Formats: sequence, C-alpha cells, structure tokens
Amino acid sequence: MADIKFLAGLDIDGNINLNKGQLQSPVIHPLSANPASPEVGQLYYNTGDSELRIYTSGGWIPVGADTDNYVDDGSYSGGTLTLERTGTLGDIDISGFLEIGTGATQALAGNTTTITTTQAAAIITNSGKTSFPGFGTTAGTALEGNTIIPADSLSDVLSRGNTTGGTDIEVEAGDDITLTDSSKIIMDSNFQIYKTLGNNAIISETGSGDLLLLSNNEVEIKSGELGETYAKFTKDAGIELYTNDSKKFETTSTGITITGKGLSTATAVNDASTTLTTKGYVDGEISSAIAGQLVFQGGYDASTDPPTGTGILKGYTYVVTTAGSGTGGSFWSVPLEVGDLIIAESDQPTTESDWTEVNKNIDIATTSTVGVVQPSSDNFAISGTGLLTIKNNGVALGTETTGNYVASLTGSTNVTVSGGTGEGSTPSVSVPNSNIDARITNRQYAGLIGNGSLTDVPVTSSTHGLGTDSSQFMVQLVQVSNGETVHAEVTRGASGLVTVGFTTAPATNAIRILINKIG
Repeated sequence: MADIKFLAGLDIDGNINLNKGQLQSPVIHPLSANPASPEVGQLYYNTGDSELRIYTSGGWIPVGADTDNYVDDGSYSGGTLTLERTGTLGDIDISGFLEIGTGATQALAGNTTTITTTQAAAIITNSGKTSFPGFGTTAGTALEGNTIIPADSLSDVLSRGNTTGGTDIEVEAGDDITLTDSSKIIMDSNFQIYKTLGNNAIISETGSGDLLLLSNNEVEIKSGELGETYAKFTKDAGIELYTNDSKKFETTSTGITITGKGLSTATAVNDASTTLTTKGYVDGEISSAIAGQLVFQGGYDASTDPPTGTGILKGYTYVVTTAGSGTGGSFWSVPLEVGDLIIAESDQPTTESDWTEVNKNIDIATTSTVGVVQPSSDNFAISGTGLLTIKNNGVALGTETTGNYVASLTGSTNVTVSGGTGEGSTPSVSVPNSNIDARITNRQYAGLIGNGSLTDVPVTSSTHGLGTDSSQFMVQLVQVSNGETVHAEVTRGASGLVTVGFTTAPATNAIRILINKIG
C-alpha cells in the first residue's frame, strides 16, 4: 500500500504525531521470549512471566521495577548470610529459611544472618532457635521494622508448632483463615471456592459428581443473616420462593400456591404444549374454531353508522333494514339499500374499510349519486366476460376542459422537444450531450501546484473560477509522478480561497489539484 504523503502531523515514513490526542485501548505485542535485535526504549509483553518489559542500555527490564530499592548483592560464607540493598525505601523480605542450615527443623540453627541497609542496621544472631516470637513488636527486637517470610508448604507450617499433626490445620477459637482475592480453596481440582476479578463469589463443581447442600432441617438463601429472604427449602415441608422478601411461590402436599398472578410464556395461539391453561391458549382455540364463520347479529339502520366497540367481532353480519349512507350520509361511499349485508372484517371495526358490503340493490347513477351506469352501445362494447372497451371514435376528444391530459409540451434551455403540441400527439424530448458536458466542465477545475518552497499553497477564485463559496468545494490531490493520492491539510477560506498545507514543500508542479463544485 502506498504511503500517505505530505499530511501534517502524520508521515508513515517518519513519526506518528497524535498531537495530544488519545491512544485508546492499545495492545502491546505479546511474546514468550525477548525479541531479537531490540532498540533502546522498545516495549513488549512477556507472556511467560506476565511482565511488561522495556529495553535499556543494560538489557531488558520489567516496566515498573524499582531501581532505587532492591537487593543488588549478597554472600553466604562461614554460616553467615549477608544481603546488601540499594535505596532507602521499604523493607527486605526473606523467604526459604529451610535452605539455610543442616536440619529441616533447624531453620537458622547455629547461623548468623546480617542485613545491611542504609537505614538502621539490623543484625540477627540465632543460637539454635527454631522460632522468633515477638518479631517487630518491641523495641530492640532483632527484626523490628523488617519482614521474614518462612517457607510456605503445609509440612513447614505443621513442623512449626501446629499441634494437630497429620494433614489437618487447627485454628483456635476467634481466629480466621484469610485468603487474598486471587486465592482459591481447591479440592481434587474439580471443587473450588474463590472470587472472580468482577468481585463475584463462586462455588464451582466441574467434575462428574453433584454439588449438594445438606441440612437436616432447612436451607435458606438470604441477603444476610437477618437480611432479605430469597428462598427456603424445608425438610418434610416445601419450597418457598420470594420477591423483595415477599413469598410468591410455595409447594405444598397438595400442589402449589402462587401469590399474585400466575403467568405463562405459552401465550401463542394454538399452543397446546403447556399443561398450564392460559388466556392466550383459550382465546386461540376459540378464535380458530370460529374463524371464517359468519355470525348473524340482526338488522341495521343504514341511516346511522354501523355498530362498533369491543363487543363487535370479526365475522359479525348485519342485514340492512333502512337504506342510507351512515350518519350525515358520509360513512358509506356507495349507499346501502334494504336487504344489503355488511360483514365485519376485523374486531372493533371503525371505518368503511373494516366492513365488507354485499349489495342487493344499487340505484342508477346520477351526477350526484353513485350507482349503476349503462354505457352506450354506440361508443362502448361489452364482451361475454364483461370486458368494457371503447369503440373507435367512441369518445370525442377536445371537448373536455377540466381533464388530465397534455395540451402542449415545449423545450427550454438545453432541452429539445418535437411533436409536443396537441392532444393525441407523441412528443420526443432530447438533451444534447454537448450541453451536459459543458455544464459539468463549468463546475470543475484541474491544475498543478507546488514551487519547491511554499508549504501553504493558495488557489484563488480567479484561478479556479468556481465562485466565492469555498464550502461547496470538494478537493482531491494526486502526485503527478506516480498517480498516488496525496493527503494534505485543506483550508477553505473566504472569497473562494483554497489553501493546501504540506509538511514538506512539494516540487514545482509536482501535485495535481482537482476541485469539484458540489453546491
């Protein structure tokens, strides 16, 4: 794909300048190992160590590593472990004491641990002790202000004073077992208790077994010990479901009890798959049983509007007992006569289109009354199938003064008309291509810009000749040497001025500018 050239603030061959804009939701390149041939300042995300790393003159380092506070040297000799720290902030955490000394239960027996710090120095001398009670709690304690993290396996915990032995952990009364938000209680890998990143508490059984909640009396689901009740499951009784702490559903020895309306989603017409009878099912069965049947409702006085309302249903049929066109003579377009029928086409009909009229008698039409018309056999012919045709010379043209017909058609600018005068004529309309081409050409400008020095190139109205309203201009730029589209900053000014801005001045006549007037 060709480069986007000359656009101010964006040069694909150089740098991307967002000009204080936002870079939203970027993804740093994930790799399992350091990239080859890195540049200083290069970033990537290490998927193996879950680290965002940056390349410095000293090599790859994790982003956010505290370069002012870390252990940068240490030694172990003659039973003495010495750690040296750079910086003045925070404490040093030491773990894995079982790797020091000779016995699994003699963590620091017979050894001296020295921590060197630029803050207050702390020296620990341990003479055969297996524990350090009171660390950091009283003045003068060896590790006051520092933290020691012992080996964290279950056997290590049990070997340091837990009295239960075996694989059990005893917690004294009043003590809690506290885990971090990312910790899990896992049993046989299938059963887990944990919290998600979305602060949801999860009890999960993913194996082939069932997840059982056991109680010899009652199981309750509530918002709190004294909070709102969601559900109750009682031995030898029933199940209760609540909404806003109000019981809505209960199973009993004889069935179920529902407080409020019992609604079913099975409301479709003719849905017999549910055992819970619904209004929709009953209505559907009735509607399907009577669909297409006429239900006679008696006589109708056609001098008034037909009946309507919720009690009038599709298929209701009435016989006209008094002729008329409805109240005020405006409801029926064709007056009804005695003996005619009207049939409702929908429930609660309100307009004439909601009814079907079956006419028994229709009067002869007059200039003011809709009715039957008998065409003259001199002017019209009717076939055996009832098709009505006009005979030759059956209608005298030219006598109608208010009809919808073309009397004449004349040409205008850029339009030529022939045979466009008189009734019955067949006009021919043509638009010369030359006239259309001229109109299009008059709304376009093409020229060459660029002089090797100007970065802001003006094109005035006297040059393009398209008028003074530059908001009507659509501007395109093309590089003459290779035909590539050029993107640059276009400013539409007053009096039809168009200014094209480049980051680098184009060479003489290097850019073709195309302006179309679209207004």
